Amino acid sequence: MADFKKLYSKSALGNYLFAQKGVKQHCITFTGTAALTDLALSDEDSGSTVFLNGTGAASTITLPAQDAGLEFDFVCTADSGNHVIVIAGLFDGFVLDAGAVTDLADATQSITLVGSAIKIGDRFKIVSNGTKWIVSGSFLTDGAVTAQDA
Repeated sequence: MADFKKLYSKSALGNYLFAQKGVKQHCITFTGTAALTDLALSDEDSGSTVFLNGTGAASTITLPAQDAGLEFDFVCTADSGNHVIVIAGLFDGFVLDAGAVTDLADATQSITLVGSAIKIGDRFKIVSNGTKWIVSGSFLTDGAVTAQDA
């Protein structure tokens, strides 16, 4: 059994707080190139931050099979070129791009990150509820994300 004092700390008010200082999240860096255009994520990658460093070619990100609780954070760490990134799956949720809402309706089958509209600092999160990927995020540029229905 884990040592209670290592897992929790006591606040000035006497409340026990989960002590998670210094825990580093797993990170995956993806820079699409002409030779490496795709990224396949697995359920073991769940909880990871995926850094999108721009792409040198059109790219596809493949998500693992649906399982409740799987989640991925995507952060754009560079302005993208003119290439798109497609993520397939069954999606729901919405993202904000330039203050406007892009609704990923219940039947959305894939989302596309539109190459030249992706800017450093854009980010989104995908979480599985077991049947769909729920998406939320924000993008600087209008039209940075498009949704495709079946």
